Amino acid sequence: PTHPSFPLLPPPACLCRPPALLLDERGLRVWHKTDATFRVPRAVARAAVSPAGADASPAAAAVLHAAIRLLEDAMCEEAYLAEVAGLGLAAWPEGRAGFELRFDGFSHRLPALVRAVFAGLAALPATIAARPDAFTRVIEGLARKYRNANMRPDRHATFLRLAALKRVWSPEAVLAELEALTPATLAAALPPLLADCHVELLVQGNMTAGEALALAR
Repeated sequence: PTHPSFPLLPPPACLCRPPALLLDERGLRVWHKTDATFRVPRAVARAAVSPAGADASPAAAAVLHAAIRLLEDAMCEEAYLAEVAGLGLAAWPEGRAGFELRFDGFSHRLPALVRAVFAGLAALPATIAARPDAFTRVIEGLARKYRNANMRPDRHATFLRLAALKRVWSPEAVLAELEALTPATLAAALPPLLADCHVELLVQGNMTAGEALALAR
């Protein structure tokens, strides 16, 4: 039995099909797959945001990681209200790939959370300038994390393994750039970094292809 407020979409003809590519244009690629297994009124959207210079230098890596943590701090109240309403939000850096955002929850309310987060991201330079206390708190916590990054032998071994396979910036290099940041320099560095982004979006669950495209726009 289903509640009329949470309508379920009919299952696709083939249950094993991979996600369908709905849109592929400069700066945006959208994938979609309707859930036909669990049949619940929920959906998940994952957005990989890749700025052109995301990992061009330790300074760019520091700016991007600081921006993600400051976005989480700025969205704290909205994230709590979303959690109470059955929605979830997560953000994390992906090194040279930029950063990822994950949204999940009731499909009929998910677009509101996505809009709020991307609006918060667009307004982040102004938010940083208006909340210097939050900047200080977040940078202190992030600097502590980089300072302790390789204290455990297993984490140090993981870093050395990755450094042997691909270019990665040392925690010490990123830490030095973090500690040199100010609210003014971070707010000035973000717009050019985010101006040339590629967003890869995957929408799964109780959403139609049209709803997935509307979410991407």
